[in-house]
Formats: sequence, structure tokens, C-alpha cells
Amino acid sequence: MPKIFAKKIGLIRTSAIGDTVHALAFINGLRKGFPEAQLTWILQNLPYEMVKHQKNIDRSLDMAGPDPTAPVRTFRSAADAPGQYKGWPDIIVYPG
Repeated sequence: MPKIFAKKIGLIRTSAIGDTVHALAFINGLRKGFPEAQLTWILQNLPYEMVKHQKNIDRSLDMAGPDPTAPVRTFRSAADAPGQYKGWPDIIVYPG
């Protein structure tokens, strides 16, 4: 498998609570593989409330509403906003 260099990894898992819980195992493995990367997860409100304090996630973003373009807009606004998250993620993953 080729080596992937990523300092910022974006994750989009927006809705189902059960899928979000299962994706946590993926997140934990991702953290082990990329210990220095910043992991940002975009979720809808209810799953966001479940995972916003998970230790292996650096930043959780609440995607408001059912708009299918919201994850991209959320990353764009995070990339443009002042603070710790500068620029687009190197990789965007949809753990499904």
C-alpha cells in the first residue's frame, strides 16, 4: 500500500447514529495511522452531539440542515475562518 502523507484529514459521516458509532472504530484506527494529523469530522446535529468530545477527533463540525452541499460549505467556511483550521483537508474520507 502506498504511503499517504496527510496533515489534515476531513471526515464526512452526516446522519445515521449507528453508522456514526461504527465509524468511531475507523477513526481510532485512523488516529493510530496518522498520529500527527488533524482530524475534522462533519456530522449532523444528533451524531455531532454524540462524538464532539471524542479524544481521537481534533475538531467536530455540526452540519446544519439536510442540504447535500452543506459538508463542502462547512469545510469551506472552516478553511476560511480564523483559528486553528487553516485551508482545505489533504484528504476527505467518507467512512461508510
